[in-house]
Amino acid sequence: MQDIYDVQVPSDRILPCPYPFTAPAASEFRALFADAHANSESVYNGDGSWGHGFVHDESSARWRALFARPEDFVDWPTVRDTARRLAAYAWALDVEPNPLYRQRLAAGVEWLLKQQLPDGSFPWWVSRTGMANTDHLYYKNGYAAIGLLEAYRHLPEPRLLEAVRRAADWTAAWRVSPNNNYNSLACWVLTAYHRHDPQPRYLDAAVQKTMEGVLPGQLANGGWAGHNSWVYYQGIIVSGLAMLVAILPDDHPQQAAIRACLIRAVNNLVVRQNEGGYLLSTFDPQERAEAERRRIGYEKSPVFMADGHALLGLLWLDDLLGYEVRPLIFGLLRAYAERTRTGDPELALHESHGEHDMVLGYAWRWLSR
Repeated sequence: MQDIYDVQVPSDRILPCPYPFTAPAASEFRALFADAHANSESVYNGDGSWGHGFVHDESSARWRALFARPEDFVDWPTVRDTARRLAAYAWALDVEPNPLYRQRLAAGVEWLLKQQLPDGSFPWWVSRTGMANTDHLYYKNGYAAIGLLEAYRHLPEPRLLEAVRRAADWTAAWRVSPNNNYNSLACWVLTAYHRHDPQPRYLDAAVQKTMEGVLPGQLANGGWAGHNSWVYYQGIIVSGLAMLVAILPDDHPQQAAIRACLIRAVNNLVVRQNEGGYLLSTFDPQERAEAERRRIGYEKSPVFMADGHALLGLLWLDDLLGYEVRPLIFGLLRAYAERTRTGDPELALHESHGEHDMVLGYAWRWLSR
């Protein structure tokens, strides 16, 4: 395993990618998205939702044991499965008009709006309780907000914005999570809605959650130890930081600290990348050893992987801030396409939850532009 635990990365500049990667063709990602859509159709429930819940999901056994009693287990489709596909179809429609994509987008919006809880949060259907009143809902709110706001560009109905406002209000009021990546997911909601309704309280809440719940624990290598050493969580954190830095005024008192954290986090991805474009899954030897023992869920990941969360984070970074990371992106795009073509089993795990569609939709649009 590549050892980067004790590497020190700069906080004032992006490290250059050491490999001369070039961009893949947009047509390749158009074809990959069409394949992902076909796979999604095989798990479409006919009502605007996709897939199933956690009862039959082997990788989620630990979650069920931790957060629900057996008698409360449900097999309901989850918010993330639909929300990710809403974003995917919205981005695909930006490139190519497709009546079926638009139909699925409209149906998905209706299903997702019905899931919102009275307090404004979106549930996690681990059990019939939806894990209400917990910071775990930052995860669901983050994806729901992105899905609804991207859908809004094609279906500009005020009720979509109202649903995201309610989710943003719940997120702003809820406490800082002890999980770094959850706080970055909270920033997805707060910063994305702030673009539509720039009230200071949404920006203030995003800054607070970042200063108190994202920056603490960052290592000299730009990552976080333990659970958040996995590259998918690094990608989520980069995404939230990029979204926040993009709206922070230059004279904001926390701007320098948050930007430095973002640059270190991006550099962590730079030093993770190998000559094939793949990223080191985790740099924490204890996490890797435990993963080899348990071998469930994301811990089935190979030592190096082409991760969708990291790819999305870098693409958003390029679009929002224009940081010079394109060679890094090109390498990861090529690795992601290769992993898709070769049928990596870890990718198959995510396909039924919509992450694959979301990544390919954004990558296709980004390459087309």
